[in-house]
Amino acid sequence: MATVSNFTALRSYIYSAGNESVFVQGYNLVSDGGQGIFFWNPNLSENDDDGTIIKVTSVTTGRWVRLFSGTVDVRWFGAVGKGSTDDTTSINNALTKFQTVQITNGIYNITGITMPSNTTLILNTNARLVQTVYNNTSKIGVVRMNENCSLIGGGIVDANASVTNPQRTTPYARVNYGIYITGNNCFIKDIIIQNTIFDCIYAQDSDNLVVNNIKGVNVGHGASFIRCNKLTISNYSLVNPYFAYTNSYPHCLDLFYCDNYNVTNVNLYNVNASSTAPSYAISGITLGGNSNGVLSGVTMNGFLTTVKNGLPIADDGSINCVISDVSIKGWLYGVGLEIQGCRNCLYDNIVIDGTRLNNLNSGSEGIHILDTAITGGLLTPSFTTAQVRDRSLSKDNTFSNIKIIGGFTGIRVAGSYNKFINCEVIGASYGFRLCQVQGGVSEGYWQSNIVEYIEGNEFINCAAKQCNYFGFAIFGGQENKIINPRLINNQTGIGNIRNLTLIASSVSANTIESTTTLVPNAWIGYYIYITNGNDLNDYQIIKSNTSTSFTIGSNWAITPNIGDEFVVVDNPQGAVYINGGLITDDQSFTFNGIGSMPNTYSSLDTISQLTITTLAEKFNFNQKIKLLNLVSGASSSDLVVQISSLNYGSTDVVNIRPLTLGDGSPISGTLSLPMVDGSGTITSSNYTGFTAVTSIITGTGTDFKNEIDAHYWILIDNTYYAQILQSLSSTQYLLTNQLPVDVTNVTFKIVKIDVQGIPSQMNGIAFNRYYGEVIIDGQTLISNSSSTNLNLFRSRSAIYIKLEQNSFAPNVTKSLFYSTNNSVLTNITNFSGGTIGKQIKIQVKDNYTVLKFTSSNLKGYNADYQCQVGDIIAAIYDGVNWYCNIITSAGSLLPSAEKFGRSVQSGNNVKLIFTINHGLSGVTAASYINVTPRSSAAKNISWVDLDLTSIFINYSTPPPSGTNNLLWDWEVKV
Repeated sequence: MATVSNFTALRSYIYSAGNESVFVQGYNLVSDGGQGIFFWNPNLSENDDDGTIIKVTSVTTGRWVRLFSGTVDVRWFGAVGKGSTDDTTSINNALTKFQTVQITNGIYNITGITMPSNTTLILNTNARLVQTVYNNTSKIGVVRMNENCSLIGGGIVDANASVTNPQRTTPYARVNYGIYITGNNCFIKDIIIQNTIFDCIYAQDSDNLVVNNIKGVNVGHGASFIRCNKLTISNYSLVNPYFAYTNSYPHCLDLFYCDNYNVTNVNLYNVNASSTAPSYAISGITLGGNSNGVLSGVTMNGFLTTVKNGLPIADDGSINCVISDVSIKGWLYGVGLEIQGCRNCLYDNIVIDGTRLNNLNSGSEGIHILDTAITGGLLTPSFTTAQVRDRSLSKDNTFSNIKIIGGFTGIRVAGSYNKFINCEVIGASYGFRLCQVQGGVSEGYWQSNIVEYIEGNEFINCAAKQCNYFGFAIFGGQENKIINPRLINNQTGIGNIRNLTLIASSVSANTIESTTTLVPNAWIGYYIYITNGNDLNDYQIIKSNTSTSFTIGSNWAITPNIGDEFVVVDNPQGAVYINGGLITDDQSFTFNGIGSMPNTYSSLDTISQLTITTLAEKFNFNQKIKLLNLVSGASSSDLVVQISSLNYGSTDVVNIRPLTLGDGSPISGTLSLPMVDGSGTITSSNYTGFTAVTSIITGTGTDFKNEIDAHYWILIDNTYYAQILQSLSSTQYLLTNQLPVDVTNVTFKIVKIDVQGIPSQMNGIAFNRYYGEVIIDGQTLISNSSSTNLNLFRSRSAIYIKLEQNSFAPNVTKSLFYSTNNSVLTNITNFSGGTIGKQIKIQVKDNYTVLKFTSSNLKGYNADYQCQVGDIIAAIYDGVNWYCNIITSAGSLLPSAEKFGRSVQSGNNVKLIFTINHGLSGVTAASYINVTPRSSAAKNISWVDLDLTSIFINYSTPPPSGTNNLLWDWEVKV
């Protein structure tokens, strides 16, 4: 076999007998990737393709043909892959000639690759396409894909745009894409796209696309798909996207007007923006005008970490779509999930963590449901042919299993006929916020003439906890239902919000004047009504207003009087239905010795974490608690702190911020940790069971197992502070870190802080100046035509009112909702003033109330009950007796009997069932039982049973052998 150095030499090498094949050492240079064996085909007359078919210059018929199998290598066509020459022509030439082409390891400088229809480009893991010249006139991108194309292999598509490149300010949808798709049936898999000015992937009017395992790094815009039906995206992630251009809306992933899409496993990390990027328009995922699609498995962490605000997910105008399994954390401002004009959609299993947001800032919301913006509003004029949908409210959607932590409003609803099931808001200013009439605007892309009422929404088994203002805030709306709510530790459980309250200084047939200074014509379209005592007046729409007066649409039905109070609201308020549920404050507690912390804080105001060794489920974001006996040298020994966030990965550690001393005065004094002397002594040794070396301590005290537990901080030998990690046995515990030196038989002390709750609820239910109806458990509490149920209360208000103090038969004619107000021990035997079928709820506000169920008109229990602060008493009257149901502050039915204890037994690596005698009478199979393992050996319980006398703890795998190595806490209630 003959040998020639390169293609130039091959084009001069004339075939002769005996030289049917020749080895070419390289395309240009020896071993540059173009090398290979060529054989002579005397009958071939095809054109020279500069890679696999080579024409000898002086020969007409006959060609040298490369001998190969498998995929074609672009280096055969002259691509160098050294990052020094332009390989565009070579790669495009290969793609023109063959359906499957491979780019092997190397850096390939290009201006733009165009994949012809029905081609596959394999970009190997260590191969990188780098765009060196931007094309300002055509939408090529680094790679342009036509019909039936595939881009696979694990390599990098690099648009090579610096984040400071001035071209980031050029118009939207012009230059520097990563991958630009123009055809149907395209497939992209295992590709990294980086350093784009605009979209890392862009597709328009392309159907049946599959995008799998794509990672964008430092891109100026994520992937965009417009009118792409039957779209499948999986394992899509952006890392450190940076939005810097000024005249377009930067998003991480866009889907507009797509039908039948399936997007799964989307991960967005550390999304950021420059100070010049547009506000609010920055989003994680923007969905607009789509139908019959699924978005699931979304994780966002570090969304807009510095200077900007925005929307992690915006869903606009979708129909019959699903968004599920979403986790959003770490964004600074804006709306976590914005639902605009969507219909028949499901939003399920979504966690939105807004603990980084200021929950007093009105611009931050977990979920906002409102009318659609899809009239081209998210697209610039270059997309005038985009599909347009009528603007309307979000309707007939279902929101289930939603958890929102922090923010100003948890869920804000300006839509109709939506259902909210098992949704929970923690630590917002407003938990759930029902808005007013929704009106449109009349300019730009946001043109709208809709005027729709917020009506027919249902909230089922929804909870709001630790909210600054309201659990449910009713700004307006019609025929909305709140069913079985759980509203705990909010300032007000449920109530309405009035907009503007004024006093009439003069009136006429169709005007009213106030001394309050107003913005002229700022209240056009709002409604006005008189709310002075029981004098009612029809709502009147405001046609105009000056700085002091309002002109209404028609004459007053009842002419107001000077001095009357009137209210300006956003719309006529309709009926609110409230059924069942619990509205309570469970903060009247003191837990002894459950808190712990190190002594490393330099001052009281630098304390940032508290370890809760037990009962951690009682604590939530935004909750205020008092740490007792923690301060010395000040007016109070207690410190009031607020839980600023929960520490993910550890349910026992909460982040806190100090507020005041226990008496409300500014923080002063010094930290003085409360210590409890441990019994006996401890000895330490090194433990190497983990990757890192730690210490194990062994105690000699007889009560060692009961006085110490996981996560307590301890002071060893008055020298070393250490934290307990977990128990190994009743006498041995692991520490979180290794002690500087081992100790033998030394004394120790335990940091045990008493924690006290701070009650936060002022009102359970409070409707003030509400024009609509409030129907609670089937009874009309407030009527828009009369207020007979509350005829002693001004301005049609409903609140928990105080029962007669120290009365054995307090009167309940005034309302349906009461609170106790006793100052001495009071035995209640009846409630006077009842009518058949009347239902009342009483919130216990003192520790002096006793319900007498023996020889009285109170029924439902066999024994008298001493009420505790936070209990709820629900009672219904049959004409003779009141049948009561008592709910504790924890929300469970009050047990007639309970027992609890701790049990220690020994495992033998064989026994599967362990028995504890509970000693409680009246136990049935339906009785409440809880068993908590307190030692490592006792973990992995399979199930627990009980009978009349015993608890049975069952294991699938026998616990290990050991003396007293099994420790359980147990509780049984009847």
